[in-house]
Amino acid sequence: MGGACPTVLAGQDGIIQVLCTQVAAEGQFLVPKVVTISPTGQELAHLNLPKGALPGGVYAYLDAQDRMVLVDGTNTLLRVAHSEDGRTLSVDSRVDLKDFLSQIPGDQVVVLVPDWQGRVWVASKNAVVAVVDTERGTIRSLRPNMISPSERVDNSISACPSGASVVTSHGIYMLSAANTSQPGI
Repeated sequence: MGGACPTVLAGQDGIIQVLCTQVAAEGQFLVPKVVTISPTGQELAHLNLPKGALPGGVYAYLDAQDRMVLVDGTNTLLRVAHSEDGRTLSVDSRVDLKDFLSQIPGDQVVVLVPDWQGRVWVASKNAVVAVVDTERGTIRSLRPNMISPSERVDNSISACPSGASVVTSHGIYMLSAANTSQPGI
């Protein structure tokens, strides 16, 4: 597929979806793309995405409607839908994350995970964690940095019924978010 494809997902509908980062001949990373492929490995469709932080372009998951959920290079949370036959891809929804990332200039999302309430937890390289509740249209954030103000998140976040666990360069935090979606430690 012309690059590194670290995320390969298969939905309930049987369509295989891949998130790839295309690489040029000189080894330069180019454009990430979402690809649908047939069971035989034939590309059915692709959708190029804006380039950004590498982790933001390699982590994704499928939601209950088999849409790929990811953050693109413009720090926008996307839900990418596909047609029934997988031959057409389109962005079904967008949530701009720039405001929560503006707390630290140059910050970018590096990882995301869904929770049991249908929200999306995202963490930035500078350890700002946010809960995105698309139903309510809210983004609530927190910067744990309880151990050091220089804490970073490289790529470790997971969710459980009671919240999300985030691993920073200095510690592990168990976060929860009440009905208001405001995260807390």
